Amino acid sequence: MTTAYQPILIVRGYDPYDISSVILVLLYCLGSKDLTPNIILGILQLTPKANSIGVGLPTLENFVKYLLKVSTKRITVNLLHILFSITNYDQIQDLIHLLQEAIVTSLDQQRVSSRFDRLLCVDSAIYDLLPRIIVDSSYEHYFVEDVVQIIQSLESFKLRFTHCDIYKEFESEIFKPNSILDQIFSHPNPNDCEVSPFITVENNGNTIPWLVVSGEKFSILLNYVVQLAISNSTSDDLAGSIIEYTSFNDRTRFPDIILLEMIHYRKIKDYEKTIERIYQYFDYCRNSNIAVTSSSNFSHICQTFVLSSLHQDHGSPEVALKSLHELIETIREKSGLHGLCNLWDVLIHHIFIQPGDLSSLQRSIHDLLKPFNDNQSTSPEMLQYFFTSQLVLNLHEVGYVPKVLELLSTVIAISSGGLTDDKHRVTAEVLSLAWSFLGFDDIGSCYSELIPTNRNKQKQLQRIEKLVNNKFYTEAVSAVEKMIEETERNDEGMTWKFSFMRKKIEVMLAAGNPARAHPLIIKYTEKCRETKNDYELSYAILYMARLLNGWKQYKDSYKLLSANIHIIFQYSQSLKDQANILYKEAQNGLSMS
Repeated sequence: MTTAYQPILIVRGYDPYDISSVILVLLYCLGSKDLTPNIILGILQLTPKANSIGVGLPTLENFVKYLLKVSTKRITVNLLHILFSITNYDQIQDLIHLLQEAIVTSLDQQRVSSRFDRLLCVDSAIYDLLPRIIVDSSYEHYFVEDVVQIIQSLESFKLRFTHCDIYKEFESEIFKPNSILDQIFSHPNPNDCEVSPFITVENNGNTIPWLVVSGEKFSILLNYVVQLAISNSTSDDLAGSIIEYTSFNDRTRFPDIILLEMIHYRKIKDYEKTIERIYQYFDYCRNSNIAVTSSSNFSHICQTFVLSSLHQDHGSPEVALKSLHELIETIREKSGLHGLCNLWDVLIHHIFIQPGDLSSLQRSIHDLLKPFNDNQSTSPEMLQYFFTSQLVLNLHEVGYVPKVLELLSTVIAISSGGLTDDKHRVTAEVLSLAWSFLGFDDIGSCYSELIPTNRNKQKQLQRIEKLVNNKFYTEAVSAVEKMIEETERNDEGMTWKFSFMRKKIEVMLAAGNPARAHPLIIKYTEKCRETKNDYELSYAILYMARLLNGWKQYKDSYKLLSANIHIIFQYSQSLKDQANILYKEAQNGLSMS
């Protein structure tokens, strides 16, 4: 029978999972041979790393399954026996006070008549991972309502476990007499002590939350699931459950739930709901006193906001540009330098896809650069974003190779080799683009797969190529001239200017019209020398050699290639092959003359 779960119960302070962890640490300190520090650390580290064993979702079911994998059934039974013996808040306090007795400031510290076989040092990893609120807790930290919630949440935590299949394996053993209670509680039998003012509130038996968790732990879990969703990992079921079982009130406390929904809708290509969720997120930020988050999640929000608007199935570039300006204003109002750094992801991606918008974004970009110029203690991460954006601007505005190389080297040096993880994905893509611009695709591929910067223009180039192959030269010339005019008008960057200049020369040479190709090659060569771009200059040399061979000026072609072969041979094999063919053609022409 499927259990009908209620919404997630998010509690203040510590949660039942923390109480269970305290019990396990106490069993370790009391000398249990079935426990090791690594087992304890696996329990306390909530989010499991990839390819490593971990608890996962902080439920008692997962806690028990983890213990059975790494320890013995005996230790699991002891844990459950203690946990199910707790009926009031005083017993929880007994656990906490006992844990505090086991904590020492140094391993050299001696405890007279210590009841523990192992002590817990404040410098240890286990201590660092224990909830501060438990280590430092006292009655004064809580109101009566908080205490009642702690007890109720523990009952819900246990009740959820009783509806799991694995509970049947332990049901008969949990409530058997067990001497372990004598080592834990000052009054092992609740009937032996005075009635506490903090007695367990009776559970009505109908409330079984999907998850019982503290606010701090839920934030960690939520961020982890968001990261999994961003990286396209198999987290759809977990993400879907978190979305389904989060109450409306908790959504206002944890707006990353909206982000999780946005990622879900983006994956299923529902761009209208994607944009709707992002507007909800930013409305929340505008109407609250909190700053926009500076986590890597925020970068993904911005990026998705722009990319979704630009997608063919939704919106238009004009809408995206307007949205981007709104985004910039929000970040400037609500965020510090970290928020500005993350905005570079958005700007860079937008410039990749719509380089023509660069001029309209110039003022915003220069405004965003001011904090970097004014702040003398800028972190390496911020500098990486700053120089990456400068590299993109140079590639699109000027394409001056010495400056590109200078910025390229700076970005690589600042990044310190950490360019392979998702956090630095945009920087890696920019470096890949820069190396491609310089003519070294092989180096660029070491950083990232080269992303398409403008699919529409790539399609136009392919269409022109087909026209040339089918010998429709007039139509090809008309199409390429139209694209050159559009590129110049929209100031769409040096990469496309060079690409269409090359294509026009190739069309003229293919059409057998060297007279019209010659001035184009001269102009193209001048632009290559102006920007000191030897990669593009290699094409110019090959075009001129091809033209000279066509005019049977083999001597000039031979001299041109001989003088510049060292430039061409820096680059791809296809350029080398073209140079060899033209060189042999010039040699043969000279020998026959």
